[in-house]
Amino acid sequence: MTILIPLFCYSQKKNENEILINKTFGYIKAQEFLLNNIERKYPELRIEASIAKLEFRKNFSRALSQINIDIKKIHGNSLTNYLFLRNLSIILLIV
Repeated sequence: MTILIPLFCYSQKKNENEILINKTFGYIKAQEFLLNNIERKYPELRIEASIAKLEFRKNFSRALSQINIDIKKIHGNSLTNYLFLRNLSIILLIV
């Protein structure tokens, strides 16, 4: 299995906690990306992939919420720039 971690995670390092937050965020988004890909490319696995997505969201929704809270605390005034780079890196992974 391939795990994709957005490139910005490595260019925005500030401390170990932030690195962990970025890696966790990358893991969550990569899993969502892979399951969406499975649904799109393999119609015969669509039901199983949908179930896996629901289970994954159930298990990681609290982590993602906490990541977003922590990112707001870490980045403060530069939050808009950070979120732009984060979203751009996700788009680049998908393309």
